[in-house]
Amino acid sequence: MRPLCIVFFSEGIPFTGETVFNRCLGGMESSLIYMAQELAKRGHDVSVFNSSTAESTSRDVKYYPLDSFSGWKQIRDIDVAVSCRTFAPLRVPFNPKLFLYWTGDAWNQPFVEPLKNPEIRNRFDYIVLKSQWQMQTFVSHLGVPADQCWVTRNGFNADYYRDLPDTRNRHRLIYTSTPYRGLDVLLDMFPRIRKEEPDIELHLFSSMKVYNYTSKDDTALFGDIYKKAKQPGVYLHKSIPQPELARELMQSGIMVYPNHFEETSCVAAIEAQAAGVPVVTSKLAALAETVAHGQSGLLVPGDSHSAEYQNLFIDKVLTLLRNEQMFDEISANARKRAFDQYSWQTIAEEWEHFFYQNLTTPCRRYLDWFIKTGDYPTLLNVIEQAIEQGYRSPDLMLLAASLYIKFNNPQNAQLVLEDLLRDEPDNPEILCRLGEVFCIQGDESEGMRYFRTALDIDPDYEHALFQVAAIYESKGYLRKALSIYRKCLDHHSEHSPFAKQKIQQITSMLQKDRNGAPI
Repeated sequence: MRPLCIVFFSEGIPFTGETVFNRCLGGMESSLIYMAQELAKRGHDVSVFNSSTAESTSRDVKYYPLDSFSGWKQIRDIDVAVSCRTFAPLRVPFNPKLFLYWTGDAWNQPFVEPLKNPEIRNRFDYIVLKSQWQMQTFVSHLGVPADQCWVTRNGFNADYYRDLPDTRNRHRLIYTSTPYRGLDVLLDMFPRIRKEEPDIELHLFSSMKVYNYTSKDDTALFGDIYKKAKQPGVYLHKSIPQPELARELMQSGIMVYPNHFEETSCVAAIEAQAAGVPVVTSKLAALAETVAHGQSGLLVPGDSHSAEYQNLFIDKVLTLLRNEQMFDEISANARKRAFDQYSWQTIAEEWEHFFYQNLTTPCRRYLDWFIKTGDYPTLLNVIEQAIEQGYRSPDLMLLAASLYIKFNNPQNAQLVLEDLLRDEPDNPEILCRLGEVFCIQGDESEGMRYFRTALDIDPDYEHALFQVAAIYESKGYLRKALSIYRKCLDHHSEHSPFAKQKIQQITSMLQKDRNGAPI
């Protein structure tokens, strides 16, 4: 397989390939960096255009300012373009062979609102999503067709989690998500947990700095929650880079996450599992996919603000604390599950396979670009290369035949169409195209035979009706031609204006004939 030219796009938070190693960063941005690096490791030419102001290179991935893309020297060579939570690339006229929109946002977030518009979402070949739950909601709420969705997964950097420490403090609880996703409920419940297990600790790695918020803005929004953290046994830490967070997780016992935010996946839960930390969380949205109940964690149904939920949540945490065998089994299973399914290396392999699978034959959006821009020679070249490589779908070969006709190469068109006809002898479109080819070569009788065969299969097939009418008209059988054009007009199709024009012309000619004037 040849190396691919792959481009990622991102707006919003500026970053380079080193940012994820040096400070906390949002999940989508982190995902982009890790995926780009893994694809580069596999030999691909990978570039990222984002809100950074300078060019840089990190781990064989090139980073550029987003506003420099329109003048990029490789813009015509892109195999795969991946737009991450941004529609900015749509402002630039370019034509990647495969065009993806990748998002971890829920259906009700403003970032994805434009996908409701078919004209916008159809600019992409696939909408790349992170869970089945996310796909189901995009289909039901945004109207995205299910066959336009590709479900992949979030991941974690396996290098951070390979070497576990010799000891783990099972009584060290940890929370590593943003404050608005359940931290308020957790801090309300913690005194009850600590009353049952006095040596328990709760370590919080939670802030909005992952989204580039200032400390002032973070405190203004969630200061009341942070104040709740000022209680015995609770340690509120500053946000830290992912390599450091991995070390904190691997020292911890249980991830406590009484979530009340609809997650489309959950990087925090994936990383906890990779560290061998059982996850106690809500059976809500995609968390039920990310955490395997009874295997890599425990799921609690219901509203996390309710007394019933909180009683059950506390009970599950205490059970894991007190049942060492259960804890060890879930811890080992969680770690194995994460490394089997969620490492970026594993996911990058799946992405690569998906790319090659969808690049085997040119997609319709890619071909339509050349039609829209009038670049028919390039279009024919692209199609001929695909056919030579063995990708001979009927649509592709019919388009090739149409282009051969356009470029006055009826011999090649005939070869392609006769090849198609052997597989689909009752296809009226193939029969009509062959009829056209014979008419171009001056054999109207043979052309008429193919048109009539098409009409025997489908008496209302307009393409054949028009061709037969045109032959009658050219031979002077005006009334026969008029009758067929009227039949075409009755269909009220896109051909109706042309049929109406022909009817007017022939009617005028017949009237002149009745008056003794020459036709």
